[in-house]
Amino acid sequence: KGFFFYLPVSYQSDTIEFLEFTEKSFLETTASDVENYYAIQQKKINEKELQPSTVAKKIRELNSLSAYIEENKEYYHIKDNYQNHFAHY
Repeated sequence: KGFFFYLPVSYQSDTIEFLEFTEKSFLETTASDVENYYAIQQKKINEKELQPSTVAKKIRELNSLSAYIEENKEYYHIKDNYQNHFAHY
């Protein structure tokens, strides 16, 4: 019942980038992790390394994955305390 390997390639690359940033499992993601990741993405926008639309796509895809996990916690036997911290961005 794993979900990661069924993700579209673009979701996989953005998810891997986020996991490398946090150095933890996606299921262990905290609000602070997301806030820090978002801040770094905003810095990249300000430094003209990324377009705002690119960052929006990354956050949208991470939010989509996180929302899916949250909505299907029971099916995937994920702890009840899992939360989608991307929804606020």
